[in-house]
Amino acid sequence: MANNALIFDGALSGAVGGLSTRWITEPNTLNYDTVQNIALAFAVAVDGLIPVNASLDTSAAFLIQGISQGLMESRFPRDTNGINAAAQAAVGMYNALNAQSLSMASQIANTLRGTNMTVLNGLLSPFPRPRRFFDWDYFWTGGVTSGTIGRMGWNLLGTGTPAYTRVTASFSNAAKALLSTSAATNNRSVLCFGETEARACANPRDFVECQVVWNMSTALTDKRVFFGWSSNLATDPLAVSTAFGLLYDSTIGPNYQLISRSGGVGNPIDTGRPAATAAGELVTFMQGSSVPTDYSVFLGVSGSTTINLGTISAPNAVLNHGFRVETLANAIAGVNVGYWGMQSTIFTGIYASDTALFGS
Repeated sequence: MANNALIFDGALSGAVGGLSTRWITEPNTLNYDTVQNIALAFAVAVDGLIPVNASLDTSAAFLIQGISQGLMESRFPRDTNGINAAAQAAVGMYNALNAQSLSMASQIANTLRGTNMTVLNGLLSPFPRPRRFFDWDYFWTGGVTSGTIGRMGWNLLGTGTPAYTRVTASFSNAAKALLSTSAATNNRSVLCFGETEARACANPRDFVECQVVWNMSTALTDKRVFFGWSSNLATDPLAVSTAFGLLYDSTIGPNYQLISRSGGVGNPIDTGRPAATAAGELVTFMQGSSVPTDYSVFLGVSGSTTINLGTISAPNAVLNHGFRVETLANAIAGVNVGYWGMQSTIFTGIYASDTALFGS
Protein backbone atom coordinates (compact mmCIF):
# COMPACT_ATOMS: atom_id res chain seq x y z
CA MET A 1 0.00 0.00 0.00
CA ALA A 2 1.29 3.44 -0.92
CA ASN A 3 2.39 5.87 1.78
CA ASN A 4 0.59 8.65 -0.09
CA ALA A 5 -1.67 7.61 -2.95
CA LEU A 6 -1.53 11.08 -4.51
CA ILE A 7 2.28 11.04 -4.51
CA PHE A 8 2.40 7.53 -5.98
CA ASP A 9 -0.09 8.40 -8.72
CA GLY A 10 1.67 11.66 -9.51
CA ALA A 11 5.10 10.02 -9.71
CA LEU A 12 3.75 7.16 -11.85
CA SER A 13 1.97 9.47 -14.25
CA GLY A 14 5.02 11.72 -14.57
CA ALA A 15 7.38 8.78 -15.06
CA VAL A 16 5.19 7.24 -17.76
CA GLY A 17 5.00 10.55 -19.60
CA GLY A 18 8.72 11.19 -19.35
CA LEU A 19 9.78 7.66 -20.17
CA SER A 20 7.41 7.48 -23.15
CA THR A 21 9.04 10.58 -24.61
CA ARG A 22 12.49 9.21 -23.88
CA TRP A 23 11.56 5.78 -25.23
CA ILE A 24 10.65 7.23 -28.60
CA THR A 25 14.04 8.92 -28.92
CA GLU A 26 16.09 6.17 -27.23
CA PRO A 27 18.54 4.61 -29.72
CA ASN A 28 18.53 1.24 -27.93
CA THR A 29 14.82 0.55 -28.03
CA LEU A 30 13.33 -1.30 -25.06
CA ASN A 31 10.04 -3.12 -25.09
CA TYR A 32 7.02 -1.43 -23.53
CA ASP A 33 6.85 -3.88 -20.61
CA THR A 34 10.32 -2.76 -19.55
CA VAL A 35 9.27 0.90 -19.66
CA GLN A 36 6.19 0.12 -17.56
CA ASN A 37 8.25 -1.74 -14.97
CA ILE A 38 10.76 1.14 -14.72
CA ALA A 39 7.94 3.66 -14.25
CA LEU A 40 6.28 1.51 -11.60
CA ALA A 41 9.50 0.89 -9.70
CA PHE A 42 10.29 4.61 -9.82
CA ALA A 43 6.85 5.54 -8.45
CA VAL A 44 7.17 3.01 -5.61
CA ALA A 45 10.63 4.36 -4.75
CA VAL A 46 9.45 7.99 -4.77
CA ASP A 47 6.44 7.18 -2.59
CA GLY A 48 8.63 5.28 -0.16
CA LEU A 49 10.85 8.32 0.33
CA ILE A 50 7.99 10.65 1.32
CA PRO A 51 6.46 10.00 4.76
CA VAL A 52 2.73 9.43 5.20
CA ASN A 53 0.93 12.78 5.22
CA ALA A 54 -2.87 12.85 5.20
CA SER A 55 -2.93 16.59 4.52
CA LEU A 56 -1.35 16.32 1.06
CA ASP A 57 -3.67 17.39 -1.73
CA THR A 58 -3.63 17.43 -5.52
CA SER A 59 -1.11 20.28 -5.59
CA ALA A 60 1.48 17.84 -4.18
CA ALA A 61 0.54 15.28 -6.86
CA PHE A 62 0.94 17.83 -9.65
CA LEU A 63 4.27 18.98 -8.26
CA ILE A 64 5.79 15.48 -8.11
CA GLN A 65 4.27 14.63 -11.50
CA GLY A 66 5.99 17.60 -13.16
CA ILE A 67 9.30 16.82 -11.49
CA SER A 68 9.11 13.13 -12.41
CA GLN A 69 8.24 13.77 -16.02
CA GLY A 70 11.05 16.27 -16.49
CA LEU A 71 13.52 13.95 -14.82
CA MET A 72 12.54 10.89 -16.82
CA GLU A 73 12.66 12.80 -20.09
CA SER A 74 16.34 13.53 -19.44
CA ARG A 75 17.33 10.27 -17.71
CA PHE A 76 16.52 6.66 -18.56
CA PRO A 77 17.36 4.47 -15.53
CA ARG A 78 17.82 0.84 -16.49
CA ASP A 79 18.51 -0.86 -13.17
CA THR A 80 17.56 -0.67 -9.50
CA ASN A 81 20.43 1.63 -8.59
CA GLY A 82 19.53 4.03 -11.38
CA ILE A 83 15.85 3.99 -10.46
CA ASN A 84 16.60 4.68 -6.78
CA ALA A 85 19.01 7.49 -7.68
CA ALA A 86 16.37 9.05 -9.92
CA ALA A 87 13.75 8.73 -7.16
CA GLN A 88 16.08 10.40 -4.64
CA ALA A 89 16.72 13.26 -7.08
CA ALA A 90 12.98 13.72 -7.67
CA VAL A 91 12.13 13.72 -3.97
CA GLY A 92 15.00 16.10 -3.17
CA MET A 93 13.65 18.58 -5.69
CA TYR A 94 10.09 18.03 -4.44
CA ASN A 95 11.10 18.75 -0.84
CA ALA A 96 13.00 21.89 -1.82
CA LEU A 97 10.18 23.30 -3.93
CA ASN A 98 7.55 22.31 -1.39
CA ALA A 99 9.44 24.04 1.43
CA GLN A 100 9.74 27.15 -0.71
CA SER A 101 6.02 27.14 -1.46
CA LEU A 102 5.24 26.69 2.25
CA SER A 103 7.36 29.71 3.10
CA MET A 104 5.88 31.83 0.32
CA ALA A 105 2.34 30.77 1.15
CA SER A 106 2.67 31.78 4.79
CA GLN A 107 4.12 35.14 3.78
CA ILE A 108 1.26 36.01 1.44
CA ALA A 109 -1.55 34.46 3.52
CA ASN A 110 -2.78 37.81 4.84
CA THR A 111 -2.70 39.36 1.38
CA LEU A 112 -4.90 36.57 0.05
CA ARG A 113 -7.70 37.27 2.50
CA GLY A 114 -10.87 38.10 0.64
CA THR A 115 -9.51 36.97 -2.76
CA ASN A 116 -11.10 33.49 -2.76
CA MET A 117 -7.65 32.02 -2.10
CA THR A 118 -6.26 31.05 1.25
CA VAL A 119 -3.51 28.98 2.83
CA LEU A 120 -4.31 25.53 4.18
CA ASN A 121 -1.51 23.51 5.79
CA GLY A 122 0.97 25.81 4.11
CA LEU A 123 -0.45 25.35 0.61
CA LEU A 124 -2.55 27.68 -1.49
CA SER A 125 -6.18 26.56 -1.64
CA PRO A 126 -9.22 28.04 -3.42
CA PHE A 127 -11.37 28.58 -0.33
CA PRO A 128 -12.43 32.02 0.89
CA ARG A 129 -12.55 33.03 4.55
CA PRO A 130 -14.57 36.03 5.75
CA ARG A 131 -11.44 37.61 7.22
CA ARG A 132 -11.09 40.66 5.01
CA PHE A 133 -13.86 43.18 5.46
CA PHE A 134 -14.63 46.12 3.20
CA ASP A 135 -17.34 48.69 3.64
CA TRP A 136 -18.11 52.08 2.16
CA ASP A 137 -20.66 54.85 1.85
CA TYR A 138 -20.85 57.47 -0.88
CA PHE A 139 -23.79 59.16 0.89
CA TRP A 140 -25.63 58.73 -2.38
CA THR A 141 -28.62 56.95 -0.91
CA GLY A 142 -30.64 56.74 2.28
CA GLY A 143 -32.70 59.20 4.27
CA VAL A 144 -31.95 62.31 6.32
CA THR A 145 -33.00 61.13 9.79
CA SER A 146 -30.95 59.25 12.37
CA GLY A 147 -30.49 55.58 11.55
CA THR A 148 -31.42 56.01 7.86
CA ILE A 149 -28.51 58.06 6.52
CA GLY A 150 -26.44 56.67 3.66
CA ARG A 151 -26.14 52.97 2.88
CA MET A 152 -24.68 52.44 6.37
CA GLY A 153 -27.64 53.89 8.28
CA TRP A 154 -25.52 56.45 10.17
CA ASN A 155 -26.90 57.92 13.38
CA LEU A 156 -27.46 61.69 13.57
CA LEU A 157 -26.87 62.96 17.11
CA GLY A 158 -25.77 66.10 18.94
CA THR A 159 -27.23 69.17 20.66
CA GLY A 160 -29.53 71.90 19.42
CA THR A 161 -30.94 70.79 16.08
CA PRO A 162 -28.44 68.54 14.29
CA ALA A 163 -29.11 68.49 10.56
CA TYR A 164 -28.15 66.25 7.65
CA THR A 165 -29.13 67.58 4.23
CA ARG A 166 -28.79 65.83 0.91
CA VAL A 167 -27.06 68.04 -1.66
CA THR A 168 -27.87 67.95 -5.36
CA ALA A 169 -24.49 67.02 -6.80
CA SER A 170 -22.83 64.67 -9.27
CA PHE A 171 -21.65 61.28 -8.09
CA SER A 172 -18.02 62.42 -8.06
CA ASN A 173 -18.75 65.56 -6.03
CA ALA A 174 -17.06 65.84 -2.61
CA ALA A 175 -20.18 67.46 -1.16
CA LYS A 176 -23.08 65.04 -1.48
CA ALA A 177 -24.45 65.88 1.95
CA LEU A 178 -24.13 68.64 4.53
CA LEU A 179 -23.77 67.90 8.25
CA SER A 180 -24.61 71.12 10.06
CA THR A 181 -25.40 72.56 13.49
CA SER A 182 -28.01 75.00 14.68
CA ALA A 183 -26.96 78.60 15.39
CA ALA A 184 -26.05 78.52 19.09
CA THR A 185 -22.54 78.46 20.53
CA ASN A 186 -21.22 74.94 21.17
CA ASN A 187 -24.14 73.22 19.45
CA ARG A 188 -22.82 70.16 17.71
CA SER A 189 -23.87 67.65 15.06
CA VAL A 190 -22.51 64.11 15.01
CA LEU A 191 -22.76 61.48 12.28
CA CYS A 192 -21.60 58.19 13.78
CA PHE A 193 -21.83 54.42 14.10
CA GLY A 194 -23.19 54.46 17.64
CA GLU A 195 -26.81 55.01 18.66
CA THR A 196 -25.42 57.27 21.39
CA GLU A 197 -22.39 59.54 21.24
CA ALA A 198 -20.57 57.40 23.81
CA ARG A 199 -21.43 54.04 22.22
CA ALA A 200 -18.32 51.83 21.82
CA CYS A 201 -18.37 50.32 18.32
CA ALA A 202 -14.94 49.92 16.76
CA ASN A 203 -11.27 49.62 17.69
CA PRO A 204 -9.19 51.85 15.39
CA ARG A 205 -6.45 49.20 15.36
CA ASP A 206 -8.86 46.90 13.53
CA PHE A 207 -8.85 49.27 10.57
CA VAL A 208 -6.12 48.57 8.04
CA GLU A 209 -7.25 51.60 6.10
CA CYS A 210 -9.95 54.24 6.51
CA GLN A 211 -10.77 57.09 4.11
CA VAL A 212 -13.16 60.02 3.89
CA VAL A 213 -13.86 62.66 1.28
CA TRP A 214 -15.14 65.96 2.65
CA ASN A 215 -14.88 69.72 2.37
CA MET A 216 -15.23 72.42 4.97
CA SER A 217 -18.41 73.92 3.47
CA THR A 218 -16.70 77.23 2.58
CA ALA A 219 -16.41 78.86 6.02
CA LEU A 220 -13.48 78.06 8.31
CA THR A 221 -14.27 80.51 11.09
CA ASP A 222 -15.75 79.66 14.49
CA LYS A 223 -15.99 75.91 14.13
CA ARG A 224 -14.46 72.63 15.19
CA VAL A 225 -14.55 69.62 12.83
CA PHE A 226 -13.34 66.12 13.74
CA PHE A 227 -13.28 62.78 11.98
CA GLY A 228 -12.09 59.60 13.65
CA TRP A 229 -12.67 57.54 16.77
CA SER A 230 -13.69 58.82 20.20
CA SER A 231 -14.79 57.46 23.55
CA ASN A 232 -17.48 60.16 23.56
CA LEU A 233 -18.31 62.29 20.54
CA ALA A 234 -20.26 64.64 22.81
CA THR A 235 -16.91 65.88 24.18
CA ASP A 236 -14.34 68.13 22.52
CA PRO A 237 -11.67 65.82 20.97
CA LEU A 238 -9.01 67.84 22.82
CA ALA A 239 -10.58 67.00 26.18
CA VAL A 240 -12.17 63.59 25.73
CA SER A 241 -10.58 60.61 27.49
CA THR A 242 -9.68 58.64 24.35
CA ALA A 243 -9.62 59.80 20.73
CA PHE A 244 -7.84 59.15 17.46
CA GLY A 245 -8.32 61.15 14.29
CA LEU A 246 -8.00 64.42 12.40
CA LEU A 247 -9.19 67.75 13.83
CA TYR A 248 -9.73 71.25 12.49
CA ASP A 249 -10.26 73.80 15.26
CA SER A 250 -10.41 77.48 14.39
CA THR A 251 -9.41 78.41 17.96
CA ILE A 252 -6.06 76.65 17.48
CA GLY A 253 -5.28 77.98 14.02
CA PRO A 254 -5.68 77.26 10.30
CA ASN A 255 -3.88 73.90 10.28
CA TYR A 256 -5.21 70.39 10.72
CA GLN A 257 -4.28 68.68 14.01
CA LEU A 258 -3.57 64.97 14.51
CA ILE A 259 -5.24 63.63 17.65
CA SER A 260 -4.16 60.58 19.62
CA ARG A 261 -5.38 60.45 23.22
CA SER A 262 -5.61 57.58 25.66
CA GLY A 263 -6.72 57.79 29.27
CA GLY A 264 -6.96 61.57 29.08
CA VAL A 265 -3.38 61.94 27.88
CA GLY A 266 -2.27 63.21 24.47
CA ASN A 267 -1.75 66.62 22.90
CA PRO A 268 -2.67 67.63 19.34
CA ILE A 269 0.06 67.55 16.70
CA ASP A 270 0.09 70.45 14.26
CA THR A 271 0.37 69.06 10.72
CA GLY A 272 1.46 72.37 9.20
CA ARG A 273 -1.25 71.86 6.59
CA PRO A 274 -4.14 74.36 6.52
CA ALA A 275 -7.67 73.16 5.88
CA ALA A 276 -9.05 74.02 2.46
CA THR A 277 -12.06 76.30 2.29
CA ALA A 278 -14.17 74.71 -0.43
CA ALA A 279 -11.95 72.17 -2.21
CA GLY A 280 -12.66 68.47 -1.82
CA GLU A 281 -10.17 66.68 0.43
CA LEU A 282 -9.36 62.97 0.70
CA VAL A 283 -8.21 61.93 4.18
CA THR A 284 -6.58 58.50 4.52
CA PHE A 285 -5.58 56.64 7.67
CA MET A 286 -3.13 53.86 6.71
CA GLN A 287 -1.92 51.21 9.13
CA GLY A 288 1.84 50.79 9.24
CA SER A 289 3.28 47.53 7.92
CA SER A 290 6.17 47.30 10.40
CA VAL A 291 4.38 48.85 13.41
CA PRO A 292 0.65 48.00 13.07
CA THR A 293 -0.31 50.31 15.96
CA ASP A 294 1.04 53.34 14.07
CA TYR A 295 -1.00 55.00 11.35
CA SER A 296 0.13 57.41 8.67
CA VAL A 297 -2.43 60.07 7.82
CA PHE A 298 -2.50 61.38 4.25
CA LEU A 299 -4.34 64.38 2.84
CA GLY A 300 -5.15 64.77 -0.82
CA VAL A 301 -6.69 68.01 -2.08
CA SER A 302 -8.48 68.24 -5.40
CA GLY A 303 -5.95 69.36 -8.02
CA SER A 304 -2.99 69.01 -5.64
CA THR A 305 -0.47 66.33 -4.61
CA THR A 306 -1.28 64.04 -1.68
CA ILE A 307 0.93 64.70 1.35
CA ASN A 308 1.73 62.76 4.51
CA LEU A 309 0.41 64.72 7.48
CA GLY A 310 2.30 62.55 9.95
CA THR A 311 2.17 59.31 11.90
CA ILE A 312 0.28 58.74 15.16
CA SER A 313 -0.29 55.76 17.41
CA ALA A 314 -3.82 54.36 17.65
CA PRO A 315 -5.18 53.66 21.15
CA ASN A 316 -6.14 50.08 21.84
CA ALA A 317 -9.77 50.73 22.75
CA VAL A 318 -13.24 50.16 21.35
CA LEU A 319 -14.63 53.61 20.52
CA ASN A 320 -17.37 55.37 18.62
CA HIS A 321 -16.53 56.33 15.04
CA GLY A 322 -17.69 59.12 12.78
CA PHE A 323 -17.87 62.84 11.99
CA ARG A 324 -18.31 65.69 14.47
CA VAL A 325 -18.89 69.40 13.76
CA GLU A 326 -19.35 72.05 16.47
CA THR A 327 -20.13 75.75 16.15
CA LEU A 328 -18.04 78.08 18.31
CA ALA A 329 -20.29 81.09 17.81
CA ASN A 330 -23.97 81.91 17.40
CA ALA A 331 -23.84 80.79 13.80
CA ILE A 332 -24.41 77.60 11.84
CA ALA A 333 -21.29 75.49 11.22
CA GLY A 334 -21.08 72.61 8.79
CA VAL A 335 -18.98 70.09 6.91
CA ASN A 336 -19.81 68.43 3.60
CA VAL A 337 -19.31 64.68 3.32
CA GLY A 338 -18.93 62.72 0.11
CA TYR A 339 -17.39 59.36 0.95
CA TRP A 340 -16.40 57.05 3.78
CA GLY A 341 -14.62 53.71 3.30
CA MET A 342 -12.63 51.17 5.29
CA GLN A 343 -11.04 47.76 5.19
CA SER A 344 -9.96 45.37 7.92
CA THR A 345 -8.00 42.10 7.97
CA ILE A 346 -7.77 41.70 11.73
CA PHE A 347 -10.56 39.18 12.17
CA THR A 348 -9.80 36.13 14.31
CA GLY A 349 -11.81 33.32 15.89
CA ILE A 350 -14.53 31.84 13.71
CA TYR A 351 -13.66 34.26 10.89
CA ALA A 352 -10.17 32.78 10.57
CA SER A 353 -10.72 29.16 11.60
CA ASP A 354 -9.30 26.46 9.30
CA THR A 355 -11.17 23.83 11.27
CA ALA A 356 -14.55 25.54 10.90
CA LEU A 357 -13.98 26.14 7.21
CA PHE A 358 -12.67 22.74 6.19
CA GLY A 359 -14.12 20.50 8.89
CA SER A 360 -10.75 19.03 9.76
